[in-house]
Amino acid sequence: MRLVSVEEINNAEATLQKAMIESDLEVLNELISDDLVFIVANGAVVRKEDDLNVHRQHLQIIHSIESSEQTISINSDVAAVTVKKNIDCTFFGERQKATFRYLRVWRKTQDKLQIISGSMTPIL
Repeated sequence: MRLVSVEEINNAEATLQKAMIESDLEVLNELISDDLVFIVANGAVVRKEDDLNVHRQHLQIIHSIESSEQTISINSDVAAVTVKKNIDCTFFGERQKATFRYLRVWRKTQDKLQIISGSMTPIL
């Protein structure tokens, strides 16, 4: 039985992208699980507080994001999302344009969706 819908995941992904662009810490805090485990492009493991600190300290400024090739796989209260993103950002003071494949795992608990894990891989 599906406890989460494709529509809910699409809405959560859109809300996440908007919050990332705006560095909206309140929304990011709600969307990201306290137990987040995320693997970034250089292989480092990032936790929730690490991610929020990047936004809090304005170390990442996203100018634009274009998404494509999204897939969603749902199993009960968990959804896995893969998506290709072209990102134009300033990261630690350096302007960058890059393309990544993201994997995000969302879990729904008590009518609330949160990211519990994920990864980003550069597409060369």
